[in-house]
Amino acid sequence: MSKNPAIYLYLTSGLLFLLAIFFRNEEFMLVTKPIIIPSILFYYYLETKGRVNSVFVISLILFFIGDMLFLINFDDFYIIGLLIFLLPYLFVIHFLYQDIKEIIAKRKNKKIDYTFIVILLLLVNLLVTVLINLESSSFIEEVFFLLFGIELVAMGVMAAMIYFHSSIKRNFFLAITVATFIMSDLFFILNKNVQNLLVFELINGLAQTASYYFYVKYFLERKKQVSYES
Repeated sequence: MSKNPAIYLYLTSGLLFLLAIFFRNEEFMLVTKPIIIPSILFYYYLETKGRVNSVFVISLILFFIGDMLFLINFDDFYIIGLLIFLLPYLFVIHFLYQDIKEIIAKRKNKKIDYTFIVILLLLVNLLVTVLINLESSSFIEEVFFLLFGIELVAMGVMAAMIYFHSSIKRNFFLAITVATFIMSDLFFILNKNVQNLLVFELINGLAQTASYYFYVKYFLERKKQVSYES
């Protein structure tokens, strides 16, 4: 286990948040969830010794703002919360695009790996299935869900291309990050627009909490590799 004390705060707050979901204790959620992202952000700060990537930090802050808006008043801040959650995914796509450009520049074998097409077809099929079976409350909500779906499909395909090219630790963390993003959003939608179930809430909460950890781990490994190569 890391000697970084912030990771223990993250794990404790994350576990307590899941317990709050299980017991449906909203007051306890208000206490525990606001600690999760600041603690993992502090973990990142300590691991990098303060040499942080500002774009990456902004993406985490946007996730935090979205979380807090939903936590304070889900109904009143629902649309603006969806809008805010769309933004950090654009940052993630930007990082993945940079990774892909780096891979292309270094590849000696110019043959194209078409494995990503399988991932693309699976994710598009999942997106279409979910959208068809949803009962959206408004046209705006449908548009947001479509945009989220496009972002998640793009991230899934790009992460698959990167991971199948090289399954190093950095890319493993990337694959898990994107997988947890997809799981979190999928079960968020199922819980809100299909049927409100405790198991959906728990999976959404677990996947969302875990995604922040793996996102940070991916970026720490990414930074190490860049530093090593330079």
